[in-house]
Amino acid sequence: MPASLLLGVRRVGRVAEAAVVLQAPSAGRWKIDHTEVDSPDVSLEPVPGGTRAATAFRVRVKISREGPQTSAVRFFIRRPGHDLEPVPMNVCYDGDARGILAGDEKGRGGP
Repeated sequence: MPASLLLGVRRVGRVAEAAVVLQAPSAGRWKIDHTEVDSPDVSLEPVPGGTRAATAFRVRVKISREGPQTSAVRFFIRRPGHDLEPVPMNVCYDGDARGILAGDEKGRGGP
């Protein structure tokens, strides 16, 4: 799984989303015990149909502020006979209040 998820520039007020897959390097038994998210703007939702070797999550971010943002997400992995292992991921995005960089500003016709 990636150490960072880059969602790019989005207009403030919009929602950005992506899917991430956690995959064990070997086919050993493991499961997601729980997740933690540092920002109320970020949510995680399991995607049905995971396998023993991989589990997918949908990451959604409500863009609420202007400028570059980074929110931490942690997946806690449980393997038989081991302590919980946190797997961190940074979710990076950039809020654009006027929609210029996001490519959806209003009134593109002129000054």
